[in-house]
Amino acid sequence: YLAPDCIMQFPLGMKLTRDTIPSVQDILHSPAFVPWKNYRMSKIDVTPVGKDGAVISYMVHATRVAADPKDDDVTFEALCCSVWRMNDDGKFKMCFHQQSLTT
Repeated sequence: YLAPDCIMQFPLGMKLTRDTIPSVQDILHSPAFVPWKNYRMSKIDVTPVGKDGAVISYMVHATRVAADPKDDDVTFEALCCSVWRMNDDGKFKMCFHQQSLTT
């Protein structure tokens, strides 16, 4: 669901694109990448941007397994914003995403 030119901005100043080192794909395919165990979205707003795009903002509360099995699961709460646009193939792809921590 990611556009090839997607920009992702994360807390603590991490900005990823296809051209950064590491790139978006490097992070997603890294052995260190830990997917979310579960998540809950709330306060979802969708704002159309013309006929071919939308801004989606929401709060997320997510949990993932801790790196050390002796530790409790890691929780994450953030205000997120994603921009989606329709590509030439008629499918929506995310072209921008940002997370702002709330806790």
